[in-house]
Amino acid sequence: MKNIRNFLVAILLIASFSTVSAQEKLGLSVHLGGALPMGQCTKSPAYIVPCALGDKGSAIFGASLGLRYNYTFAGTTIEDVGFGIFVSADAMWNYINKDVRNAYDLAKCTKPMYLNVPIIIGGTWMSDFVNSPVNLWVEAGIGCDLFLKTTEGWKGNTVSYVMNPEFACEGGIGVMFINTISVGVHYYWLGKQDIKVKGVEYGDGFLAAPQMPIHMMSFKVGFHF
Repeated sequence: MKNIRNFLVAILLIASFSTVSAQEKLGLSVHLGGALPMGQCTKSPAYIVPCALGDKGSAIFGASLGLRYNYTFAGTTIEDVGFGIFVSADAMWNYINKDVRNAYDLAKCTKPMYLNVPIIIGGTWMSDFVNSPVNLWVEAGIGCDLFLKTTEGWKGNTVSYVMNPEFACEGGIGVMFINTISVGVHYYWLGKQDIKVKGVEYGDGFLAAPQMPIHMMSFKVGFHF
């Protein structure tokens, strides 16, 4: 049921993206920034064993790159209200902290990193978004996050992980300069992600996959076309 639910969420997002992209009044933007993990995914296990971090990710500040389509209802009867809708997709990379990296180096083990790809659809509001050179904006949305822990291990004895989809939500606030450059802070809840090794059976009668709750603060600069 969980996989079916995530599949339906993905289909909904794709359909929404297709509908929005067909509109004439559509804005494309590229967003660059940093991704600050919070909570359990930043913690390190008491005893660091390469390939056995489990539900403590030891993640540190990383980078993000995203694309976004925004429909502002320009030329419609609600243009002056400032509301819009958006579809966004971001790739967020986070590495592991120095102490854990040193443990992996000592064991001559390939180090993992974490990749999150939140795909979000939502609504946005901007103050006086037609006439003012500097405007305040806020947004909120829901969607799906695709999580992957990259391969780790030794040559000829590596461990690979399954990409896991989970429900995600996002909220953000910032400013827009002359309708061209935006600066903002975003909070992402990316779900309780399962850390599943490829080729291992999980579920009833089998192992339970470690779960790692992931939430992130992202600081972005956007370039709007």
